[in-house]
Amino acid sequence: MRVGGYDTTGTASAVAVAGRYAYVADEDGGLAVLRVGIPDECDTGAGASQDANHNGILDECEPVVVISPDCNRNCVLDEQDLAGGTSLDCNGNGIPDECDIAAGTSLDCNQNGVPDDCDLAVGTSLDCNANGIPDECDIGGGTSLDCNGNGVPDECDLAAGTSLDCNGNGIPDECDIGAGTSLDCNGNGVPDECDLAAGTSPDCDGNGIGDECDIGAGTSQDCNGNGVPDACDLAAGTSPDCNGNGIPDECDIGGGTSLDCNGNGVPDECDLAAGTSPDRNGNGIPDECDIDAGTTPDADGNGVADEYPTRPPCATCPLVAASALAALAVGLCRTRRNTRG
Repeated sequence: MRVGGYDTTGTASAVAVAGRYAYVADEDGGLAVLRVGIPDECDTGAGASQDANHNGILDECEPVVVISPDCNRNCVLDEQDLAGGTSLDCNGNGIPDECDIAAGTSLDCNQNGVPDDCDLAVGTSLDCNANGIPDECDIGGGTSLDCNGNGVPDECDLAAGTSLDCNGNGIPDECDIGAGTSLDCNGNGVPDECDLAAGTSPDCDGNGIGDECDIGAGTSQDCNGNGVPDACDLAAGTSPDCNGNGIPDECDIGGGTSLDCNGNGVPDECDLAAGTSPDRNGNGIPDECDIDAGTTPDADGNGVADEYPTRPPCATCPLVAASALAALAVGLCRTRRNTRG
């Protein structure tokens, strides 16, 4: 027959009685020490005991000692866990860290068993954007991006200058390039649009591609190797094209498509066409080159070949000569007659 009882704050899992005291293992409530004896209502009815708070429990039966709870339920009181180092209390609130985490009073977003505020306080986790959340959790949770995979939120890379954002789109340049949203044809780590805007890559033909990339890809030629597309050299007049074949003269000469026997940097055909070099013998070679080669004499040393162009054969020339001789004979006869008369 039950003659009394007591409802502990936790869940009683074991009890031991010694004399007039019952020792109750109350799990989350810790250890409760209760005084037992005559039923309460009898004591109060007889005036032998008081119940000052009218809670139905004799004053002397109220728990007289409540020892530290065992929040992690390892059968070791929390204070003993903390004293022995079995549990840590990094934030100094008297509660083992694992219990703070389990109860949600402290967060552990990286699940390393240490409250986030402690990770941040000792520097085992960084918080570059000062939002109170470890960077690895910002990244893992998608609150911050880490496109270059360096473990630092992109906004912090940009703020610190460890990553550049030349086009101002909020994305590190290396990520724009890696994702293909920006091209980097010259491989210098700078998006092409930024190279062009800053003038570090010229674009003489205005096609939106750096000249060095046009040349490298073969979409523009650079026969003289000066880093400028040939079309731009010709348009700017930095390379002449006297024969109008769309190729700089120096490349015609260098490639052997035009000769430059006098070494003046002008194709021979242009020297001849402009009259800057004579070709007295009509062999298509400037006289000075014939003379230098010894194929044509220059007795007076004036730089002009002595010989004239060879005339083509003339089928009517003998007839013309005969007619001229006949006319000459007639003229002589008339002269003689007039003299005699």
